[in-house]
Amino acid sequence: MLGGVGATVTPPRIGGRAPKAIAAALLADDPASIDSPAGKAFRQFADFTGADRHALAALSRSDALLYSVLFDAITVPTLVIAGEADTLIKAPQELADRLPSAQLKMVSGDHLTAMYDPAFSRALVEFLQEAHE
Repeated sequence: MLGGVGATVTPPRIGGRAPKAIAAALLADDPASIDSPAGKAFRQFADFTGADRHALAALSRSDALLYSVLFDAITVPTLVIAGEADTLIKAPQELADRLPSAQLKMVSGDHLTAMYDPAFSRALVEFLQEAHE
């Protein structure tokens, strides 16, 4: 399952300083000290979901996902799921089309809220049940 990614399959880069601001926000001792709007949003999401903030900060600073993806080599059934209002990712349908065994499910919400749509978890459970059969 690929959630919140599109055709580029790389972390969104909003200007040159956003990844650093997001990483700093994720690692801040006091969330009230965060100035960056993007950093605040990512920190609130991480805190609300109980995510590993250190791992997310490392991913935000990493260049590991900036390399080419061999889409044809990914042959396992894949669910691409994205929020209809997600403006951070590009072309989830294009990503699904590039994977030999993928399907796309769009749900309500944006990059940080789509997972709260009950359709998100339903789609995931249905996908896993079909793959298990």
